[in-house]
Amino acid sequence: MDTLITVRPPHARDSAQIARLHVKSWRETYRGLMDDSVLDDPGSVERRERFWNAALTDPAYAGNRAAVAERDGAIIGVATAGPPRDADADWSADPYVLYTSAAMYGAGTACGSCAWSGADRIRPVVVAGPAN
Repeated sequence: MDTLITVRPPHARDSAQIARLHVKSWRETYRGLMDDSVLDDPGSVERRERFWNAALTDPAYAGNRAAVAERDGAIIGVATAGPPRDADADWSADPYVLYTSAAMYGAGTACGSCAWSGADRIRPVVVAGPAN
């Protein structure tokens, strides 16, 4: 039986779990499109953990919104959005990050995470790559 997916704001203590998901998502999504040495770099998770800790605690990122999707205490999706980069935008946020594991494709984690970002209108984005 599937359990409920919850979407909530992330905390600094989530940085390690988000980093592991981030790297796993890259590896699943970009294998065959990027060099394996980049995807399999043993320092990737550690660097992503530092990135996420900064993204969630540094005042420089205070204008951004972030959300994680969680199931049974495990983070299964992450999204961030922030101020539009286009000064003439008719939307209130640009999506910056949207990661989930391949096992969660189609489960609604991405939609839920983006919806929680709080933007009334988010920039439409089309991503080219694997048919996920």
